[in-house]
Amino acid sequence: MLQYPGVYACKGDVEVNCYFWYPSEGDKVAFVRKEVEIRSSVENQIILNLLIEQPRLWQAGEPNQYKVEVVLRNKKGEAIDDYVLTIGIRIIEQKNGTLYVNNRAEMLLHNRDDLINFVTVLGSCRNFHVKSGQTFL
Repeated sequence: MLQYPGVYACKGDVEVNCYFWYPSEGDKVAFVRKEVEIRSSVENQIILNLLIEQPRLWQAGEPNQYKVEVVLRNKKGEAIDDYVLTIGIRIIEQKNGTLYVNNRAEMLLHNRDDLINFVTVLGSCRNFHVKSGQTFL
């Protein structure tokens, strides 16, 4: 959701950049840009698909992460707002009573910090979908 506090609408574009982030910083792996008009004093919802080819999946013991940068630009191309977050991408399924993470059976044990962390982060992944080997943000 984007909000613009001005009196008039803001015309420009929103861009989303994705970089490999952890365990080592890397180059941009995905990018999308869209022209937008953000109306003032209301919530503006913008939906973009960001394709990450062959993503490095997050898993216990190998916490691959990406940095996602969202930038709102005016018509002149000047950045007027931005937001940065880190994400981990994983495939989570349940089949026949077994939990699978990245197509591997996993158990949730209370004494393993990495899996406890996995459980708490699970809710933040609801907007990520993996289809046919492609990951969409």
